[in-house]
Amino acid sequence: MTVPTPQPSGRSALPVRRIATTAALIALPVIEIVLLVLVGNWIGILPLLLVLLVEAGVGAWLTAREGRRAWRSLVQGLTAGRAPGGELADAALVPLGGLLLVVPGFLTDIVGALILLPATRPFARRVVGWFVDRQVRQRYGVDTGVLRARMDRENTIQGETVDGRAPTPRAPGRRPGDDGEVISGEIER
Repeated sequence: MTVPTPQPSGRSALPVRRIATTAALIALPVIEIVLLVLVGNWIGILPLLLVLLVEAGVGAWLTAREGRRAWRSLVQGLTAGRAPGGELADAALVPLGGLLLVVPGFLTDIVGALILLPATRPFARRVVGWFVDRQVRQRYGVDTGVLRARMDRENTIQGETVDGRAPTPRAPGRRPGDDGEVISGEIER
């Protein structure tokens, strides 16, 4: 006899998410076409095509420039032995922003610029990080904040847990400071 396994709490909203995602993927091109037609009627077809070509060119140039910076930062972080948090996110966000800038359309250009520009990329990184954290917590029940804290060696404080018994005399060969004295307090970030 098999026992049915309970579904995680985030699974019940899955069909709603799929429907919303599908609707957004259908609506985005429609909205982009409507905006292109409106702007084309306002400024004319040739200026519209010129604007779209300039946006694509600037997007390709900016993607190449920011891509080199993100890659260089990622390599430097790995060489220094740091866990690649923001650098890895930037290495993923830069091509996405570039793709959105190169695709014709005004909404995708705005989102692509927000992702690609160095001044606004930290905000995009936080939004994507929040979304990924939420998905990992819902689907797998993993607290990514705890994982991040365990991986952060720079902010780790070595210590031990003591049970409140009276300290024992220091045995020969123990290091200075191993006298059993307990220091209590709080760690603030």
